[in-house]
Amino acid sequence: MLNRCLIRVALVILFFGFNFPATASVASCSVREHVYDRYLSRFKFLKDCVIDAAEKYNVPEWALLVVLKQENGPINGYLTNNDGTKDYGPTCINDLRFKDFQRDGFEHVTPELIMENPCAAMIVTAYLLQKEWLLEKQRTNSTPEWQTVIANYHYNYRGNYPARHDKYKNEIREKLELFARNAPSCDTIKQ
Repeated sequence: MLNRCLIRVALVILFFGFNFPATASVASCSVREHVYDRYLSRFKFLKDCVIDAAEKYNVPEWALLVVLKQENGPINGYLTNNDGTKDYGPTCINDLRFKDFQRDGFEHVTPELIMENPCAAMIVTAYLLQKEWLLEKQRTNSTPEWQTVIANYHYNYRGNYPARHDKYKNEIREKLELFARNAPSCDTIKQ
């Protein structure tokens, strides 16, 4: 049952829309528009940023959309976690990640930037997902599964609490199934 749902999600994503060029139109429906309208309406203004970030870092657009849906963070603010750390912006970039940015040579990426510029948050999230993808590929010597990569964005399965990773991965899977289950049926694509 779960495999059939995942296959349907993959088919919907592959054939109906998340990585269409911005100029492509779908006759009477668009999965991208449906997801924004139904699940991410407050983030619709970030659509072009999401597309650009996905292209820049070679990350599936659906991966960024599912992170937006899962994290549902403040557009120009932060949340405080139980452990005292803070999550910034719409994709809830944890303040511990800013040390990574410094180490990677991105000194300009600060909590203030993420809070002031939600588009920068999308670019940074795509960068982090690509970085997690490369790390996972190096660890496993194979092509990583994007759901694992996305869950690593939240909490790496190699950490002290792998159940946190598994829980997040399951929540991501549920959101992808929700996107697919409620996606419109698209029969023709106009270029």
